[in-house]
Amino acid sequence: MHGGACWQALTDTAQRPGCEDWVLIARAGRDGASMTPRGEFDPGDSYGLLDIVTRDGCSYIAVRTDPDVPADDGSGWMLLASRGEKGAQGATANVSEFRLLLEDATVAPALELRPLFEEFYRQVTEGA
Repeated sequence: MHGGACWQALTDTAQRPGCEDWVLIARAGRDGASMTPRGEFDPGDSYGLLDIVTRDGCSYIAVRTDPDVPADDGSGWMLLASRGEKGAQGATANVSEFRLLLEDATVAPALELRPLFEEFYRQVTEGA
């Protein structure tokens, strides 16, 4: 690490990073700032540049210090992701039955898993 950046030496050298003996691997973000997830937006909190919040199912990143309430309208926040529309409900699976496909491509008789899981749960909770 040198000057807020990560460097790799290309040769055995006594020179400081920044010359041809070194290659830059990664440098700090703009002004050394980095994104900070802050969770759900709280109007009582203060926010800084690159803070990330959620509000009404959307996520926003602050594009300035002390932004207003998150919205996609020049409030100081930029929309990162918005809530999508709810999709159609899929088919319900029958999870009480499990069948194995055997090596010879035949299907094994159904395994009734519910009784097995119920017994497992009973043993764990009762300490049997």
